Amino acid sequence: MITLKKTIAIASLLFIIQACADILVDNISEEKPQIILPVANSILKSGDVLFKWEEVDGATNYQLLVVSPSFDSINVLYLDTIIIDNDFIIRLPDGQYEWQLTAINTEYSSQPVINRFSVNADSTINLSGKTINLSIPFDNTFTNENLVTFYWNNITTANYYIFELSNLVDFSSLITSKKITTPFYSVNFQADGLYFWRVRAVNESSLTMTQWASRKLNIDRLAPSTPALLLPMNNDSILIKSSSPDLSWSVDPTSSHDTVFIYNNAQKDILLLKIASTQNNINLDGTPLDGTTSWEDYFWEVKSVDLAGNTSGFSIIKKFWAK
Repeated sequence: MITLKKTIAIASLLFIIQACADILVDNISEEKPQIILPVANSILKSGDVLFKWEEVDGATNYQLLVVSPSFDSINVLYLDTIIIDNDFIIRLPDGQYEWQLTAINTEYSSQPVINRFSVNADSTINLSGKTINLSIPFDNTFTNENLVTFYWNNITTANYYIFELSNLVDFSSLITSKKITTPFYSVNFQADGLYFWRVRAVNESSLTMTQWASRKLNIDRLAPSTPALLLPMNNDSILIKSSSPDLSWSVDPTSSHDTVFIYNNAQKDILLLKIASTQNNINLDGTPLDGTTSWEDYFWEVKSVDLAGNTSGFSIIKKFWAK
């Protein structure tokens, strides 16, 4: 029988447990907020400045401080506030700034994060030290196209771009040098080879330009030579489980991969197997040809493809027996 005394003791214990659960608070003292905006050392236009960051698990508030020019030498404290959300907007005049963000809850504070930025009404026209982002072709692309269009990101404050093309990595000799207003330019290539291209943006008002951004491009319109089948010889027999490799051939060193085709007859009525390989041989273990108990005749051929997408002709077709 549960006595009144035991009932009171149980109720007291449950109350203590509930009270402890109520006061548990996440320890965020080792956390560090992840800043989204402004990006560190960014130059912003005059007007509203958006501060934004990733939410910290366990945080209930954030302390945001904004000073000018820095926390080491504070001339003006523009902001010292506690907010619930993970963003805040304030209008700031031109100048140098540092801001500090700390996540907090009722018991703990995170590690503070300090970032620097500046506000400048004319910052967007100053392209010095900035880099233009090239889009396509990707670096070291191989292509067999005659006409190639080069793309890069548009910089709205650029008056024009300088596009240069050379077959020398140091651009000491230029094939093309163009001043254009669009973020793309097309070149009709007359010869195969390795080329280097680069772009920079220019702003005439500030007399500034971005750094060069460069990549290389391979023009290759020559198909690899036709593969030569080596083993098995015509009408040879192979034991699939015992042979290694089962099929081999010689290829052009410019080939990036080869494709093996195996048919039921010399007329290629039925394609039994198609295998791509980056080597000049394959094993047939585990393929549909593996496991037959009697000798079967097959017919095979190979063609090659290079990095630019050029394909060779088909090799001669040969016959082999296998089981």
